[in-house]
Amino acid sequence: MQWTGVKLMNTDGFLGKSDPFLRFFKVRTSGELLQVHETEVIKDNLNPVWKPFQISDIKLGSSHSTTFKIECWDHEKSGKHQFIGECEATLDMLKDGATEFELENPKKKSGV
Repeated sequence: MQWTGVKLMNTDGFLGKSDPFLRFFKVRTSGELLQVHETEVIKDNLNPVWKPFQISDIKLGSSHSTTFKIECWDHEKSGKHQFIGECEATLDMLKDGATEFELENPKKKSGV
């Protein structure tokens, strides 16, 4: 897989740009989230292109129709990363050619 962001929310104000990275989570039947992958941080970029990577099907879900979660964060040196947004997908959606997912943030609007 290779993921890109388009016009991500800038959480760093007028003096900088977000340093985005993605986290991928398996959603367990109990609703608990299990992080299975994290991308590299792309510095000062609201339109990042992350390096290609692989995640096995089983790490994301028990079937191709199982929903997994993707979160986008702005990296902060302090470790208090700022939430940009999230979306959900399934392997079936990717297999069927879905290439765009809109990030949702309950506090603000942005897109991927």
